[in-house]
Amino acid sequence: MEQTYYRKMKTRMTSLILTLFMGLLSVQAQQKHTVSGTVRDGKSGEVLSGAYVFVEAAPGNGTVSNEYGFYSLTLPAGDYRLAIQYMGYELRILDISLRGPVALPIELQPSSVQLAAVEVTPVTQVLSSPQAGLEPLAIRELNKIPVLLGEKDLIKTLQLLPGIKSAGEGSSGFYVRGGGRTKT
Repeated sequence: MEQTYYRKMKTRMTSLILTLFMGLLSVQAQQKHTVSGTVRDGKSGEVLSGAYVFVEAAPGNGTVSNEYGFYSLTLPAGDYRLAIQYMGYELRILDISLRGPVALPIELQPSSVQLAAVEVTPVTQVLSSPQAGLEPLAIRELNKIPVLLGEKDLIKTLQLLPGIKSAGEGSSGFYVRGGGRTKT
């Protein structure tokens, strides 16, 4: 009976030690560290707020620098390629080995884009009869408007145009912005 007791105790102790060892390994494997710093303009030294700092292989795993240019990104221990983007600046890629907290100040260089030449030419089209405020409405456009319980109505269609609204409930008239009186 005594041997059975010692055998059970030995099994329990072995199980306990194995469980503690596995727990320590899992804690070590899941240990996270932080990489942080300030993103600045490489020429002027001005802080860049709103710069996107992310892991290149997982773009959803990133952060944005605050109004002081500060960023902070917490990741599991390992090797990463950080990408830093900011509009008007060149993309910067940095390789880091994250084994503990890392302070990583970043400087971005402004990028310049050479646009093709723009040629401005005068319009030679002559307007034969300029009519300011004229809004043509084609029958085929009227036919495209969906109708609910009834027939297509020109007055209701006109009220869908900008600057035109109904004269009121129970009235068939409408108001035109800039107009002097109700049209019926």
